[in-house]
Amino acid sequence: MTKEQRPLKAEEVHTLPLLERIVATLGVALVVGVLGFTLFEAFNYEKVAPEISFEVQKLVEQDRGYLVMVRAKNRGAKAATNLWLEGEAKDEEGRKVLIDYLPPHGKHDFGIFFSRKPEDLTFRPLSFELP
Repeated sequence: MTKEQRPLKAEEVHTLPLLERIVATLGVALVVGVLGFTLFEAFNYEKVAPEISFEVQKLVEQDRGYLVMVRAKNRGAKAATNLWLEGEAKDEEGRKVLIDYLPPHGKHDFGIFFSRKPEDLTFRPLSFELP
């Protein structure tokens, strides 16, 4: 036997406990935030590019010359693949280096050899591909 459905009276209606309301509000805010960020990234995806910078970590004297340890950083929001770069020192021919993959906001350490002690080191990206 089933009871007949009837409208609830005001005193019979239960309200959600405060904690449940807080958790539900946080859940909704989290979902809306993730969706908003995803839409922002989707519309601005093509407007960003890798932003490559270089930092000399150390200079090591070796038997046949010098090794310069360098850190490449990608401060951009896009990855770079097949990144060619050049390191030059005063009175020395430039050295080219290939970095296979540099992720967004990532770093990659590498070394360049010089026959003489390098002075006035400069580094510059030459080309890259987008993955």
